[in-house]
Amino acid sequence: MALNNSERIGRSLEALRVGLSPYFIREVRTKFKDEVWMAESWHALENKPQYKEAQILLEADVDEFAEKVEVNALLQLVRRYDRDVFFEKLGHVGKTYLSEIQSARNKWAYQETFSVIDAHRVVDTITRFLEMISSEQAIVTEEHARILLRTRYDEEAKQSQRRTKNKQTALFTIPEGLKPWREVILPHTDVSEGSYQQAEFAADLSKVVDGTANEEYKNPKEFFKRTYVTKGMLELLVAANKRMNSKGGDPVIQLKTAFGGGKTHSMLALYHMFSGDISLADIPNGIDIKSASGIDSINKVNRA
Repeated sequence: MALNNSERIGRSLEALRVGLSPYFIREVRTKFKDEVWMAESWHALENKPQYKEAQILLEADVDEFAEKVEVNALLQLVRRYDRDVFFEKLGHVGKTYLSEIQSARNKWAYQETFSVIDAHRVVDTITRFLEMISSEQAIVTEEHARILLRTRYDEEAKQSQRRTKNKQTALFTIPEGLKPWREVILPHTDVSEGSYQQAEFAADLSKVVDGTANEEYKNPKEFFKRTYVTKGMLELLVAANKRMNSKGGDPVIQLKTAFGGGKTHSMLALYHMFSGDISLADIPNGIDIKSASGIDSINKVNRA
């Protein structure tokens, strides 16, 4: 059976105890004799019921203390000798790790719940501290951290899938009583029968030239009545009028439109503008054409 978050923290704390205990004894022995540090440690834990067992071990011998001391008492003693023994090697980072581990240990002892994110944080900190003191127990805690991290990613992936599924359900669920669009709006006969001609949805220049186009396309005035002169079309008409009056204007213009029929409509506007059957007054924005081009009238020109 897979271990839960609390169990992985418990096993990581035990690995910390196993790795930290010999390190603690080795380091305090570099500064103090056994009888000195053991006596001082006993007094440091005095009058604190949670450390009673550790005091008893200190009254025995070093080996038994190292083998059986509880992790919380051990962390307390490392902090007791922080200034005299450990700070030089562990520094502020190690001190921060110890403080975080001791806080997590207390929460774990009181059976508080740990999320997978919090559990990974605790075990990862223990691993980093064990690596700092070069303990082989870091291998044990690193494996727990790896499993917790993988569990975290799996949970996040499942949550993401659920959110995506819920969004899709919300997007594609048809409200009760909503009718299909075909029962609400009937398409034109030529659309429903598939018999329409694509060319009928845009002006046919050849029909305009031979006079067989609909009135709104072949008649210049009717064409401009129904035409919205966009900024781009206005610039085209201004440039063309300048060119036709030898006052500048580009000889070649590249037409680009973001909608179907735009280029054809633009060419048709030029065709009608120079037909001789229309004045600037008949063109929407005609005053703008006059102002921008500096020309009062439109010349009739030969058209292909």
